[in-house]
Amino acid sequence: MGLKEECNDPYAPGPAIDLVECPQNESHYCLKAAIYYKNVHATVRGCVPLRWKNTYCSPRDEFAEARVTCKFCNENACNASWIPVMNGDSITSIFIVVVMNFVLG
Repeated sequence: MGLKEECNDPYAPGPAIDLVECPQNESHYCLKAAIYYKNVHATVRGCVPLRWKNTYCSPRDEFAEARVTCKFCNENACNASWIPVMNGDSITSIFIVVVMNFVLG
């Protein structure tokens, strides 16, 4: 089977035969979503039917504290230059790494 569609995550663990093909019978967008929920960061990629695009990444009542940033694109698993929103902890961690590099380097 191999890599079937442009929206599949090229970094997904496992063999390429496990990847799911995007629907061929309706228009769709590729999705790349950055999710921050309860101190966990995750990136999700996949296909979203055109009819769901406007509501797919809307906040839900069950996970009101989750922060979701979505990018929709047409191909290449949304691998264009896109940096998800970072929270304060991420920025602090980057700052510490930069300072340590400067001091130790």
